[in-house]
Amino acid sequence: MSSITINHLSNQELAFLFQFLPTSDLQLVSHRWMNICTTYFAKKYHLKLENVTLNNFSAPVQVFKSSNKVITTLTLSNVDLDFSDSTNFSEVLLFLKRLHATVTELKLHYSIKPNIDLIRGFQKVEIIEITAPSWYAEIANSKISFPEVRILRLNDFNIEVFGKNMFCSFFKKFSYVEEIEIEGNVIQNYSQFGTFFGKKLKKVHFDIDNDQLATKTMEFLTIIKGIELQKVTFVVRTAYDAEILERLVMVHSTLHEINVISTQGHLPRPHPAIFSVEITLKDEILDVFNALDAFSGLESIKVDFPLKVSHVQINCFFGHDFFEEHFSVKTLKLSGFNKDCIPCFINMTSTYPNLRVFEYQSATQIDLDVIKIVGSNLIHLEELHLAYKTYEKSTEPGFAKYFDEWPSMKKLKKLKLDPISCQWSFSGLVNLCEMCPNLEKIHFDGGAEVNEDFLQPLMTRLPFLQDLTIGETSSRPTVVSNLPFLFEQDIVEDCYQNMELIETFRQPCPRLKELRLLTCAMDLSLKYRLFRNFTSLKVVQDRKTMLTSKEFYEMRDQFHQDVSSKVQKEQKSVTKVKKLLHSCFC
Repeated sequence: MSSITINHLSNQELAFLFQFLPTSDLQLVSHRWMNICTTYFAKKYHLKLENVTLNNFSAPVQVFKSSNKVITTLTLSNVDLDFSDSTNFSEVLLFLKRLHATVTELKLHYSIKPNIDLIRGFQKVEIIEITAPSWYAEIANSKISFPEVRILRLNDFNIEVFGKNMFCSFFKKFSYVEEIEIEGNVIQNYSQFGTFFGKKLKKVHFDIDNDQLATKTMEFLTIIKGIELQKVTFVVRTAYDAEILERLVMVHSTLHEINVISTQGHLPRPHPAIFSVEITLKDEILDVFNALDAFSGLESIKVDFPLKVSHVQINCFFGHDFFEEHFSVKTLKLSGFNKDCIPCFINMTSTYPNLRVFEYQSATQIDLDVIKIVGSNLIHLEELHLAYKTYEKSTEPGFAKYFDEWPSMKKLKKLKLDPISCQWSFSGLVNLCEMCPNLEKIHFDGGAEVNEDFLQPLMTRLPFLQDLTIGETSSRPTVVSNLPFLFEQDIVEDCYQNMELIETFRQPCPRLKELRLLTCAMDLSLKYRLFRNFTSLKVVQDRKTMLTSKEFYEMRDQFHQDVSSKVQKEQKSVTKVKKLLHSCFC
């Protein structure tokens, strides 16, 4: 009967057991256990190599030599290999060998003369991003291949630079690609283009350059006819561009997501596959929402109105007539509007009742009635961004004056307001927290004077808060040296002296990940206390510096190491003195 040991378990089963044990000891057992620990539990890092020539004495090679970090993403920008001393090249080869074993995403950026030897051994790469045209020819002319690549991103891609053979040779290197994103000029009269991709890909995303479509429309449609096209971002500048998009939709029945960017107000005919529409109006007066009423599959709408107060016609941007309800629209962003029209907002929120994201940037001050309409009609709203342009944020009344009457938004998770102003009150902030109890991200800009009273309601009454950012305020920063309401011991001591704190105190936000007080100067000791007491905290930033949890722990470990080495030196010196005294008197 053969004996069964723990090594008969698969890597996934061992990884499940290892999560309950210290991996620092487990990885010393065997090479297999070490690979499991590094694959499943080690922190993953992104290594950027820019403007460097690799040899045994270069900084990346020396640093990586004594490091146990697992590099999963590698960026190469103008990197070369120094073969001048080929007899002493072992450390560079070891450096590249370790990268070959762990890197799964490779980014090839600008290089004057790409060196193909740098990417020869990356057989485990699953994602490749190329942003430099010089790399395309090098890869096409080489003998290397990337059989594991599933996602290919090509920027600044111009097919006309390739010859027919080189074009096909390049894409044969990626025989199992499932998703490709191309940004650049894809116009060419190669009929093999569509046939080649149609056999390989499951998803294609083109950011199409339309400048040459007027003269090469049929060639373009022929090229992509064989592709199983699923996602397209199309820029519509003229009515002819809109016609081309309509032909494209007719050719490809597989299209399920079309993002239309209209820069002159021209729109194609409605189609269920049109996912999002972004319209920028300059001097045109267009009844936007009436034109979009027939688009049944829309999920995202963004409209930039012209900033001209003289155009009174656009003040009623939505119209006072009711439209049919569009339950599919989840995101609506409006900017450049000149005047709040309450009937328009009532009709708009009734037409799009399922909005999850609403962004409204006005050229004039936003009324409280608008916020109340949004709160009462958009019951599924999760993200709200309100802003209006102002020249003197410190003296503007801002949104803070509305906090006492803020409507209930129980499902709201993200709130961004600009400006806030200095006219805030403690009771108003408390009411805001009670009306929006599930907030996870808060971003306030403009004029708010940040102190302990301002932060206390936000950081003690929102249990799901993860990101708090206060930025762009007055030129005179406030100094925050202590936040006693965040630390339980300080709160207990203060409560004995001031009974009013007991009524206002709530448990501090346990899920806080990012705290950015860009208007304050925070003591370094306060930052240390925050990291020490909030284990989920990743970033603390004030007006001057930003400190991450990684930097904090490195500084703490370095401090402990310096202290311990200093103590050891003192102990050694004491021991020497004792021995000297002993030798003198004994």
